Amino acid sequence: MGASLEEAEDLVADAIVVLRSRPDRYDLSTSPIGLIRTIVRNAYIDRYRVRTNRARLHLRLVEPDSTVFGDRELVRQTAHANRQRLLDALEPAERIVWDAWVRQRERELDGPQAAAVVGVTYGEYENRKRKLRRRVHSVMEMLDLRFDDLLDPPEGSR
Repeated sequence: MGASLEEAEDLVADAIVVLRSRPDRYDLSTSPIGLIRTIVRNAYIDRYRVRTNRARLHLRLVEPDSTVFGDRELVRQTAHANRQRLLDALEPAERIVWDAWVRQRERELDGPQAAAVVGVTYGEYENRKRKLRRRVHSVMEMLDLRFDDLLDPPEGSR
């Protein structure tokens, strides 16, 4: 996978801890090696994403692009327009899940309450969130948007 030996050891150790701490979450009748491999792969992907996002954010903070932060109001308006384009590309059923998910993230609703707003079971709600996450990524790619294009300028920028 490209991880160093030390990182690989940490990933496997973390996978075993996850597997032992949440046995009800996994089908233990299947191959334990397969389960550990899946957990390690997902953990590696998560760590890779965190590292690359952190590196991009660091670069942006150390060497801010003047075209990005030049006119705060223009950046804010563009970000708002990009968010609206993204939301407009979603189907009505996806918008319902999106709205419930936003309310859940803002701690206005917990998971079961958000599922009730959508009108499905909690498990189905979680499945719909996963599908929506993939759909949002594909819509952003189709609209040629990056995550940064959706954000308002940080406070204190030029």
